[in-house]
Amino acid sequence: MVTAIDEAYEDYDYSYKSLPDYSFPTMAISPTEDIAQQDIFSMSHTVHGKMSVTGEDADIEINGVSLKQTLEDIQQRLAILQPNPELENEFKELRELRQKYMQLERNLLEKKEMWDTLNRDD
Repeated sequence: MVTAIDEAYEDYDYSYKSLPDYSFPTMAISPTEDIAQQDIFSMSHTVHGKMSVTGEDADIEINGVSLKQTLEDIQQRLAILQPNPELENEFKELRELRQKYMQLERNLLEKKEMWDTLNRDD
């Protein structure tokens, strides 16, 4: 017995089984296409193993903050000085010395930045 539903299935075009063409410049996706096969629209990604970002300007930004620059700043800072808050609380001279060191460091970095700017070949 053939029903109206069976007839509708016979007339239906099953071409949706082939993957849509996402090649440039026609990257528009219709609302009816199944994008579950492509994880390009997900805002959440799980990476197992190692993730590598390469290239001249390779970086990851989080809310406008450069992860690359942040890590470089942290590494540079830790290599220069490891303060000991417990000793600084106990010894006023140590605290004052660290404050002088930090001030001298800021002054020298500002001078270095100025010299680098003046010596640039723009």
